[in-house]
Amino acid sequence: MPQNSFQRGPSLSPFSTNEISNSFGSLDISRERGSRSGIPSKPPPVPFGRSSLSPSRSPEAVSVLGRNSLSPRGSQSHIQIYDPSAELMPSHKYYFPQFQRWLDRAKVLASDIALELEKHENLDINQAARLRTNAKQLATLGAGVTRSVAILGDSGTGKSSLINSLLNFPGLAKASGRGEAVTSVVTEFRYKSDDNPSPFKFEMEFCDKNETEKLLKELVWSYRRLYIPDLDAQDADFRQIENESAIAWSSLSAAFGHHAELSHLCGRNTEATEEEIVARLLTWTKDLNWPSDDGRFEAFVDTANSCRKMTEDFMEDQFWPFIKVVRIYVKSPILNTGLVLVDLPGTRDINLAKVQATEEYLLRADHIFVIARIDRAASNRSLHDSLLGALKQHVPNQLEENGATKLNVTIVCTHSEPSHNAELEQLKEEYTNSHRKAFEDLERQREYAIRNSDYGSEKLVEQQLKYLVMQARNNDVIMKLQNAYVKQRRSKTDDSQTTAGNNPTEDPKLEVFCVANAEYKECSRNGNVLGVNASGIPALRRRCYLISADAAYLEAKNSLRSILPGLLESVKLWIDVLGGNAAKRQEERREGQEVVTHFATSIHRLVATFEEQLKSSFQENISALLHHRIDFWERAGLEQSKEWATKAWHHTSYRAWCRNDGTHSTTAQGHRRWNNELIWKMRLEVLAQWELFETEISDGIKKIVLAVKDTLLQLALAFKERKTFSEAIRLQIANVEYQLSVVEASAKQQAKQFLQKIIEDNHTSFVLDAMRPAYRSATLQAGVGSHDRRKEIIGSKVKNSLFDSISANVSDGGDKLITTICQYVERALAGALRKIEADFDVAYASTTVDENGVEQPECAEQAAYALEAKWKVWQEEMEAIKGGVATMASV
Repeated sequence: MPQNSFQRGPSLSPFSTNEISNSFGSLDISRERGSRSGIPSKPPPVPFGRSSLSPSRSPEAVSVLGRNSLSPRGSQSHIQIYDPSAELMPSHKYYFPQFQRWLDRAKVLASDIALELEKHENLDINQAARLRTNAKQLATLGAGVTRSVAILGDSGTGKSSLINSLLNFPGLAKASGRGEAVTSVVTEFRYKSDDNPSPFKFEMEFCDKNETEKLLKELVWSYRRLYIPDLDAQDADFRQIENESAIAWSSLSAAFGHHAELSHLCGRNTEATEEEIVARLLTWTKDLNWPSDDGRFEAFVDTANSCRKMTEDFMEDQFWPFIKVVRIYVKSPILNTGLVLVDLPGTRDINLAKVQATEEYLLRADHIFVIARIDRAASNRSLHDSLLGALKQHVPNQLEENGATKLNVTIVCTHSEPSHNAELEQLKEEYTNSHRKAFEDLERQREYAIRNSDYGSEKLVEQQLKYLVMQARNNDVIMKLQNAYVKQRRSKTDDSQTTAGNNPTEDPKLEVFCVANAEYKECSRNGNVLGVNASGIPALRRRCYLISADAAYLEAKNSLRSILPGLLESVKLWIDVLGGNAAKRQEERREGQEVVTHFATSIHRLVATFEEQLKSSFQENISALLHHRIDFWERAGLEQSKEWATKAWHHTSYRAWCRNDGTHSTTAQGHRRWNNELIWKMRLEVLAQWELFETEISDGIKKIVLAVKDTLLQLALAFKERKTFSEAIRLQIANVEYQLSVVEASAKQQAKQFLQKIIEDNHTSFVLDAMRPAYRSATLQAGVGSHDRRKEIIGSKVKNSLFDSISANVSDGGDKLITTICQYVERALAGALRKIEADFDVAYASTTVDENGVEQPECAEQAAYALEAKWKVWQEEMEAIKGGVATMASV
């Protein structure tokens, strides 16, 4: 999707003064000298009400942005600060004004129910409190289903500034003095609920025991790589190994620097083995001053600066190497629909544990933003080297075969604003010839303003010139990157595919956005809509809104069609009990309980059958394939490893590939991925069979949906004499359909993530996990005969245990995958079951005492009468909401 898809103005080419005005806002240059009122100070009109997607700005956000930088010090700004919640939303049915109005009415209805129930909690504490809690949750209609955007890029590309701009909280995400630490920690930005009045929640999760041991092993190996035999300062990879060692020592010394023997323990002359070193370090971790005993830490803070300061303080402490993930919860409109921004470790981070964390997130991310400076993106380097190289490092086969667009990759070029006047003049000169008329028109307006001593108009035109230059370069960069991508995709498509009609030019365009974070920060503070729009942040923010739109719409629709109407039926059941209209015979209750119990049993049986079918499918399609074809794959892999051992490979090249876990580049050999070459036959055959297994997942869940719908209809029929309870059961049908559709999507994502470990050769792959010990053993060989020993180690690993190890991991991982999927299904169905059981307890409760044997007050019937009248009003409103949503959906 091109960057201008969401913008209201026309594209910049061909340039004209009118088009510039339309793109950036109307500017009046006939002001009095010194006037700055020509700067557009009001945001665009609000497309719908604020309540659902536009929460009120936090006090801290106002204090950060609420002063006009052009006003005298200490004076209050007369210019309205920029309000991102008033931006034009993307064209999606979730953001349609009509739908948002019905959604707002539903929230008001749920809130009214909660307030009314609170008045009557003394009548039946347990049931009233349960219903009120459910109503309060519906009153917020917060997104329960999330969509994650993984943000990937080198340190210094502006990732933190981009996040701050998108969230509209300056200074929330910021690198601390220990740059390596911050860029090595996964940081999630999530929407904060109303569970605490503080505007920010800070949460930190530490590595568990197994993860800590794995991390320490990698740190020790990385640090001591500097001492590997035959390593010479003249070696091509010496600088990389030296840097890796320095980063590892930074982590080790931060955690254990207070132990005087650390240097000797890990040094060149230590007598301890690596296993003994790791065991000692594990013992030392027990003495660290951990902030909590359960591996988590959380705190509520009042300002973005406090939140950032807390992050910085932790990064300076001794346990920062063991931080697994940082989560920051903030009330930003962009996160309100379930979007999660994930700041991943910098792509230059070469610590294995951190690289693996990055790859895990990339495999399960719904969208990926690859961040690069615009000057780098605009260079003559290839698209792969300049931008997609970082992604290829983590998911090489996916990127090569599917392309960036099918992986939901967006390129974001930062620093699109000229950093100084010299750069601005250089860019003007570069783009003047291609857009001469537009520049000449603005230059004439600028000269006119100068002749008339109109300082304000002069500044406005200068500003417009600057934004014109920015937009011209942005368009140029976007076009170049998109053309380079198409060219690259064509080169990857062989003649047979083209003959078959697979035209690479039919691929969607590579999504590219250009943003200016510094410009956005300054202009949003001053209420300069012209500059804000020119920064590109609103356009990228609209793209973010679109990523979570489908999931938010389906979840909201389910709440309106099933959850809220179901709550009303539950409330009606409770009112009937208070009014003495519940079932009175114990025999009737006993029979009803048997029916509900039978329903619960049938659900557990359905899940058990589904699990058996998945295990059978995995056994037939994947495990059996591994068993029957493993010898063939071993022979193919061994032949490949023999090719590397020929005279065509110099011993220093062979050693370099071992030092780099099988993936390396030289002028003589080019870029080679040994691990991918070892499994290429296995990969093709597994892919063909895997599709059958994934089909079984989808088909199995669809069968469960049909079976549960049929069972629920039978259950509703069994209670037809209790009309309200029967209707409450029927309403669960739509809810179950929705919940299991979410489960199906999650199950497919889990299956895809597991498949990548089988067929990829990245750091989380099974092939590299199996080969890594052999590479490291080969790396440690030195002296006479070392080259032959290296070849023997690699060849022996491929011949004797590589595919056995992969097969064992696939078998074990497959069992865990199936268990996880079945747990998803069971949890989804358990929610419906709990709702039915709770409603049954209400429908068949005693009219004189509650479930704890406490006598109901005499005023219960009077309260029931008043609530009955309220309920009728609520029901009418609910029908109006459902009708309105149905009408909108049919348009």
